[in-house]
Formats: sequence, C-alpha cells, structure tokens
Amino acid sequence: ADAMQSRSGQLLKDERLVQQVRLKAYERHMNLFLPYPGLIRYFDEMRKEYLTSQAIETPDAVRVEQSFKNENNPVFSIVTPTNNRPQLLKRAIESVLKQNFSDFEQIIVDDANQNETRQIVESFADDRLKYIAHQHNKGASASYNTGMMAASGTFINFLDDDDEYLPGILEKTLETFLQPESPDFVWTGITRVKDTAEGELPLRSQSWPARFTNLEEGLKVSTAIGNGFGLSLKKSCLEKTGI
Repeated sequence: ADAMQSRSGQLLKDERLVQQVRLKAYERHMNLFLPYPGLIRYFDEMRKEYLTSQAIETPDAVRVEQSFKNENNPVFSIVTPTNNRPQLLKRAIESVLKQNFSDFEQIIVDDANQNETRQIVESFADDRLKYIAHQHNKGASASYNTGMMAASGTFINFLDDDDEYLPGILEKTLETFLQPESPDFVWTGITRVKDTAEGELPLRSQSWPARFTNLEEGLKVSTAIGNGFGLSLKKSCLEKTGI
C-alpha cells in the first residue's frame, strides 16, 4: 500500500545507501561506461562525495587504527622495481605522492644500481621513499622479493616503474580491505596508454569482475592479471606463501 515501506522504498530514504548501490552497479559494469567520459566523471565525483561522507562519520585513520594499523608502521608498502628507466620511474613516484591517502612507504628497488635513478629518488626529498640498490642485476623476481622483505606495511602493493596510479587508488583499496568479508588480496582495472607528442593516447581499458560464475572462469582470468594490475595483498599472506 505504501511503496516507501518496501525495502527499496526504505533504501531511497538514505542517500548514502543510494550512492552505495549506484557505485556498486557502476564498478561491476565499468566496461559499459568507457565510451562515455562524462558519466565516468559523474561517478568519480559521486565516489569522492561518498568517501568524504564516510570519512566524516568514521575517519580513515580511526578505522585503520581499529583494523589494520601497526604502531610506527605504514598501512601500505608499495614495491617498485626499476632498471634503467629513471624518467618513467619519476612518473610512477609522482603518481604515488599525489595520493590522498598518505600513510604509505614506497620501496624503490634499483636492479641496475644506476646513479641517475638514485638522484631521481633523492630529488623528491620525501622520507616515505625507500631506496635499495642491488650491487648486481638480479632480475624482476629477485627485485620483488627484496622489496617484500623490506616492507613494513600491513599491505604490500606492486607498482612497476612503467606504471602509474590513478588518483584515489590507495583510498579505494583500503575501503575494499575494510569490507566485512575482508579479502586477502585486491586488484584493479587498468588503462593502457601510449605517450605521444599530443599527450597520452588511451589504447584500451579493462576492469576485472567482482565475481566469477565458477572456479574455472576465475582461474582463467586471474592468470592474465599479473602483479602489474594494482595488486595489493595482506603481508600476512607471505607467511603462508613465501616470497
């Protein structure tokens, strides 16, 4: 008799719940929105508004303290191996330092022990940047291992030197870890771009589904993800898997 007494009617009375449902629908079907930049901007603004309202009610720092924060340790340790690509590395570092969520360390593992790379890192004069140099080239896997062993954060992220974070990724990743089901690892979508004289040219975008219909489908997709797609995992996972 009274539509506002139904479950959907009750939901409509709470604007934050409405935003939450709309954002979930957007994130699950993001590939459908890629041809419409205006809609993407609309939902990005909605996400910022939603996260801001959440932060006012329960600040991130308090929620992290309650859930994951270790005293004197950052929330995120971002591992970035690099080998003779100082200018790309500079862009990767800049994308990290521009994040709204600032409780992180970025561990740059220089697998070439190149002086220019060291100078790039030092030029930022930010004590959240940790520089480690291999005396001899050891390869990508060893560089990841070096970074993981040096990490002190609750979560370990992987960001290669030719990749860049979009704004808000750490904030959004933390929000995902803080969900009731609290996953052990999180990945994101990507936009692959080509640098041109006119600026970045988007080549393709891809987002990973939140749910799979069966184990085989999930396994097939996950083998193509790799650690260069915004992967973040609980450091405690390493106690089970090793490096």
